[in-house]
Amino acid sequence: MIRLLKRTFLHLPHVVASWNDIEDRFSIGLTESRQALRTLDASYFARMLPPREHWRAYEEFKGCASS
Repeated sequence: MIRLLKRTFLHLPHVVASWNDIEDRFSIGLTESRQALRTLDASYFARMLPPREHWRAYEEFKGCASS
């Protein structure tokens, strides 16, 4: 299955107007996102993604879900 979380940018603020904007505007958000994924911090993505998009994190965190 494709891991969609690493292909999601909805939780990063700003509108991109040019390629230069990507690195300038997203570098902090990408660093935080990578750290949250590395440490399995699902709450970070729960806070940052719109509720209707939480499904995108399922594949990454399905082993962490409690019953």
